[in-house]
Amino acid sequence: LYLWLKPAPPVETEPKAKTEQNDTSAKAVNNSSSSVENEVVLSDSIQNLINQQKYGVFSSAINEADQGTNTDLDLKNLSLSFSSKGATLKRAELKQYKTFDQQPLILIDEGNFSSNIKFKTSSNKDIALNDLTFKLKSKSGTEDSTVLVFAANLGNGQSVERVYNIVDSKYIVDESIKFNGISSKIDGNTIQWDAELDQNRLEKSIRESERRTIINYLAQDDFSDFTVSSNEMKDEVLQDVKWLSFKQSFFTVGFVSMDSTWKNVTVRGKILDQDTTKIKHMALSTAVPISSLASANGFKTRMYIGPNMYDELPMVAPEFERNVDFGWPVFKEVNKYMIYPLFKLLHSFIGNYGLIIFILAFVVKTILLPLTYRSHISTAKMKVLKPEMDEIDEKYKDDQQKGQMEKLSLQRQFGVSPLAGCIPLLLQMPITLAMFRLFPNLLELRQQSFLWATDLSSYDTIWSWTGGDFFPISYLEGHISGFTLMMTAATMLTTVFNSQMTATTQSQPGMKYMMYIMPLFFFFILNSYASGLAWYYFVSTAIQIITMIAIRKFVDEDKIREKLDANRVKNANKKKSSFQNTLSDALKKQQDKQKQIDQKRKKK
Repeated sequence: LYLWLKPAPPVETEPKAKTEQNDTSAKAVNNSSSSVENEVVLSDSIQNLINQQKYGVFSSAINEADQGTNTDLDLKNLSLSFSSKGATLKRAELKQYKTFDQQPLILIDEGNFSSNIKFKTSSNKDIALNDLTFKLKSKSGTEDSTVLVFAANLGNGQSVERVYNIVDSKYIVDESIKFNGISSKIDGNTIQWDAELDQNRLEKSIRESERRTIINYLAQDDFSDFTVSSNEMKDEVLQDVKWLSFKQSFFTVGFVSMDSTWKNVTVRGKILDQDTTKIKHMALSTAVPISSLASANGFKTRMYIGPNMYDELPMVAPEFERNVDFGWPVFKEVNKYMIYPLFKLLHSFIGNYGLIIFILAFVVKTILLPLTYRSHISTAKMKVLKPEMDEIDEKYKDDQQKGQMEKLSLQRQFGVSPLAGCIPLLLQMPITLAMFRLFPNLLELRQQSFLWATDLSSYDTIWSWTGGDFFPISYLEGHISGFTLMMTAATMLTTVFNSQMTATTQSQPGMKYMMYIMPLFFFFILNSYASGLAWYYFVSTAIQIITMIAIRKFVDEDKIREKLDANRVKNANKKKSSFQNTLSDALKKQQDKQKQIDQKRKKK
């Protein structure tokens, strides 16, 4: 009852002064918020006026707030990102490949690539599509093919559209740029299209990457290339270009005209030697007719962002497979119709590429065995004649030209031709040089390991160092290639065998030393080449040594001597051939000329 009747405690109220202070603070906050909102509105209004002044009718497509958004596309082979700023390709990663140091292989990123359309309006405003804000209108397609439609709305039914059709399995990005209702607002009949790419370093050897990073193109139905070898900008103007590619050793960013050819294209490039993460700067510029952008299909181009797969590249554009360098015409045909098909056939049965190269060398050497045998027999004949050749050298040591004529006469009597041993070797040269082009350009060998080599498309290393920036040590790029060292040793051994068989006479002592210098010369050249190439040359040379040893066991030099003596009797009254007459006449003229020179010197 007491608790029920007890009066409630008085409610505490804030002092009047404090209440008034809070009311004042609340009013101040409200006034401040209103002020900020007014400033924002005022700032936006000022920015709109600035955009209107700068971009004219295109100002309605300038939205700074939306220009930081991206549209990402993660597919099986490609990972792409498109920026709302210009709806341009911002990033392209090849998911099935890695760089030499096993990092994601990114051909295009925001810092190294730009593609832009620029033009001037009828009101004299300079416009770049990359300044406009595009929004994704639609996304459709299948698992392998995706279509993205971006649009920059200018109001009153006017817009700019960029449509991308991505075919993931082919590494193809088809693009169409279309102007809707605005072509009359553009000054002139053409617009400017620029594309620039700073090629990222993807492979181990910087020197080889620089050498093989070029601009290839098909212009006026002829394939050619544009190369740069210095850090100074170089440019060239091309006519009637069907396609153009920024090509590296094994990967390419290419541009193909899907309509008529580009009439005039300026290409530029330079080496980026101040940055070890970049290789070369490459750029193109061309004028595009307004009519193509205003057409129903728009300005259509195709981008290829992918590996240099020889069998797949013809689907991109005519002759696009020439981005895989199989060499000059003769060597290209050998690789295209003989070596590469054989390589693929072996790969269909064998998974190890080092073993494939071994078998390939064995097959090629077997095919060339008849030529090797003929060359060896010719060399054996010259060896049998060596005593007579040495006698001539001793007799005419003061008159080498006369001695040379006597040796030709001796060879004619015995029925021996010095060219007989050279011709088989010359016939083998196209295959040898074709291999020199094939292996460094085969994508199949990239990052394939064998023995101690981790990448058959690049050099292997058994010893490395830092420093040594002086020639010729600097040319080794701080490493020794094991396969190249093996190749050089095998070549030296072959030289020893050849020197025992070759009739290197007293008048040609320099030839003997040259035979030993050449393998060392090639060691410096091939030390930074593909280890698969050095492995092939080693196996091929080792097979050649075994073949030479086997042939020597079956070749009877006494029988060769008997045959040569028989030829001498048979050819005693035989006239010289036309070739021998021509060669003799040439030597005689040279001899007479030398005598005249000697006489003039004596008079002086």
